[in-house]
Amino acid sequence: MWYVLDYPCSLRLKAELADTIAQMEKYGEIELGRVVKEKLLRISRATIDRLLSPLRRRKIKKLQKKLYSLATPVPGVYYE
Repeated sequence: MWYVLDYPCSLRLKAELADTIAQMEKYGEIELGRVVKEKLLRISRATIDRLLSPLRRRKIKKLQKKLYSLATPVPGVYYE
């Protein structure tokens, strides 16, 4: 869900969760059991943050690596 909604913060993710689940089920993109769906709809923002923390760290490291590679000068090319 976090990827589908373009990496929102927990506040926005929580607000959009019910609509996103309904739309994804409607179009057959996911199938959730009743218990799982209830848990997702009751999840707190703190739990979302705790569960997404490792994913966010990986995403930040990947972006930092990409930005660093863009800022590294190319050997033999001189900029004025």
